[in-house]
Parts: sequence; structure tokens; C-alpha cells
Amino acid sequence: MWSHSLYLIAKSKIELKIKIMKQILLILSLIFSTSLVHSQLANQAPNIISCDDNNDGVLSFDLTINNSVILGSQNPNDFSVTYYLTQSEAENNIAPIATPASYFNSANPQVIYARITENSSGSYDTTDFSIEVLPIPLINDPSSLEICDDDLDGFTVFDLVSKNEEILNNLSNVSISYYETESDASSISNPISNPSSYLNVVANTQTIYVNVQDIITTCFTITTLDLIALDCTDSDSDGVIDSSEDLNSNGNLNDDDTDMDNIANYLDDDDDGDNVATINEINISSGRSSNQINPFVDTDSDLIENYLDDDDDGDNVLTIDEDYNNNGDPTDDDTDNSGIPDYLEMNVALSIGSFNFKNLKTYPNPSREIVYVENLNIESIISVYDIQGRQINVNIQRNTTNGFKFNTRNLNRGIYLVKIQDGEKQKSIKLVVDN
Repeated sequence: MWSHSLYLIAKSKIELKIKIMKQILLILSLIFSTSLVHSQLANQAPNIISCDDNNDGVLSFDLTINNSVILGSQNPNDFSVTYYLTQSEAENNIAPIATPASYFNSANPQVIYARITENSSGSYDTTDFSIEVLPIPLINDPSSLEICDDDLDGFTVFDLVSKNEEILNNLSNVSISYYETESDASSISNPISNPSSYLNVVANTQTIYVNVQDIITTCFTITTLDLIALDCTDSDSDGVIDSSEDLNSNGNLNDDDTDMDNIANYLDDDDDGDNVATINEINISSGRSSNQINPFVDTDSDLIENYLDDDDDGDNVLTIDEDYNNNGDPTDDDTDNSGIPDYLEMNVALSIGSFNFKNLKTYPNPSREIVYVENLNIESIISVYDIQGRQINVNIQRNTTNGFKFNTRNLNRGIYLVKIQDGEKQKSIKLVVDN
């Protein structure tokens, strides 16, 4: 009897233990299955930083490149990754970014919110990261590098480094390198090893690619530099090469005669006939190298180079008439002892009768149609010339007893010279036609 009771008690305890273990196993099973179903985790994604393409602070970003990082080891077939502009939108799955592969930032930098959602259960987690646009170096597009080709074979040595200052425009913390191809410049590979003494590999004209990179952000920009091996033949040895004396760019050197002395400019060592040699007029600018073309020298800023301008200082007194000591050379006249020849100094214009047109009026200037010239003798002769020295056929009409007029409507936009001859007196007036 006693043994049977002990048996029943033991059996009851075993059954209770089994029941408890079953309950524990059930609970563990539920916990395990729940962890499998709701295992979504939004891993922290890295910030996306890109270099600007036009320095406006706005760029297209592919946010989806962070999908794999956010998912981690989670199966992409079981989860979805979406992007939002605010945390609230991400939490509530409202207004996801429609085109995450090509999203244009609306601020710089800007925080983007990402949501990972378990497809079957809808369970989710969120994270965030920043997108930022970094500026590229702001540089100047350089002018062509033109060097004389003495043997006319199309090849010469160029100092590319001489363009650094023009390109960089005082930028600091940048590196500059030169390349023969655009692809090399973009990949920053195979730079020209000797940029200060580079022999062009394409005859006559070659385009070089310049990479300027910010050494801190590594953002870079690319520009081009044209190398031109010039035929520097200078038939009249006036310092202006023959090709530059083709002012109308028609390939014919013989029809350019600025001072109308029947000597073409390329054979004339005084192209504007002002008794100042062309070579002296272009060498006012210091630092000119023997293998470079002449610099643009324009003392009176009228857009006519001095060597083509018969009034270099714009004082309405012809340069040839500022030879006040009458020795045939205006360059040695300095009546105010300023150290600057009178023909280059506007405030020096002596009252010499041969060029005194006291009451002369020419208007409007700039002109679009009718130009009036007033207060002249009835015998005065008016002629109009273009900058190449060619006389322009305009109909000069008498307007009043002491005035003339002509129409510029059919003239091309540019600068012209109105030459007035009144007996022994003469005067040249620059006329701007702005059609």
C-alpha cells in the first residue's frame, strides 16, 4: 500500500515536470520564431560625399548605393529599403523619396532617413546618414599658349607651367597637372612629366588637358589649354609677325594697309604712319619674350592697338603732330617732363594751329544710323576708314552750311576712323558703330 502511494506521487511529479518542460519548450519556440520573423535591423550607413560639377551646391545622388550596407546580412528578398526627408516620414512610411537612385539634394549638407521593412510582417527599423556636395576648384580657362616655331616644322618647346598663374587665379591648397588626353586627366594618370619644357606631339596646334585638384577634399576640375606653334615670319622686322598683320583674316596680307601709304602692313615697319616705329609701339609692354607674339598694347583703351592707332593717347591730336620739336620722332617729346612721351599722355595737347578744330562736333558716338559732323569749313573733306585702313564707301552729305552727315546703318559693328581734312589741318576721330 505504502509503495503504491509512493509510486503515484513519483508519477505525478514526473508528469508535472514533463508538462513544465513542454511549456518551456513552447515558450522558447515562440521566442525563436518571433526572432526569426522580426529580425530587421537598419545598419548605420556611411555618409555620401560627392564633388560638385558646376559649383552650385546641387547634385544628383544615388541613395541606393547604401542599400547593401543598411541590409547587412539580411536577405534583400525579405526586406525593403526606402528613403525619406524626415524621421517622422520614415517612422510612418509617408512620402518616400520617389527616385532614390537620382535624388537632387535640397540642402547642403542634408540628412537622409532610411527605413528597412520586413515584407511579410511590416516590422521596420530606421537609420540616417548625410549627403554632401563639395566644391570643385574655381579656375580660369587659359588663353592659348603661342610659341614661335623657328624651323616651321609644326613642333616647338612649350612651358606649360607658365600658365599656372593664369589658370589658378591665386588658388591655394591645390595641385595642378597637365595631360595629353582627357581620360588621363579625369583619372589623374600619366601626367606630362616635363611640363616646363614640353615638346608638342601634334603638329601646329594641340590641346592639352589640365587637372586642378583640391589637396584636402580631392575634388578636381579640368580645363583645356591650346598649344599653337606659330609661323613667326616677320617680313618687315617690326615685331609683329606676318600672320598677325592679316587684320581682316582673309589670308591675303597685301590688302591690309592701315596708314594707306600703299605699303602693306606686313612690309611696313610703321603700320599706322605716325612716325613711331611699330616695334617701339608694341614694346611699351615690358617682359615680352622673343619667342612670343606681341602683347596687346592700347594706351587710350579704345580697343585699337597702338601700332595701328594714329592717336595713341586719345587726345584727338594725331601722334605724328605731337612731334613738338619737329625732329620727325614723337618718342622724344616730353614737354611736361613727366617721363612719358607726349604722344602717350592725354593731358598734353599743345595748341598748334595745324590741328586745332576748336568747335568741331561729331555725334552721336556710338552711332547706329546718322552721324553728324558740324562746325567745319565748306571745303572740308571727310573720309571714313575701317581699322584695317580701308576706306569705307559712305555717302557724305552736306547737312548745313557748316555741317555734314552720313549713315552708318549698313556698316558692321566695330570701330572706324573718321578723317577730316580742312586745308592744312587734319583730325582723326574714332567712331564706334553699335548696330
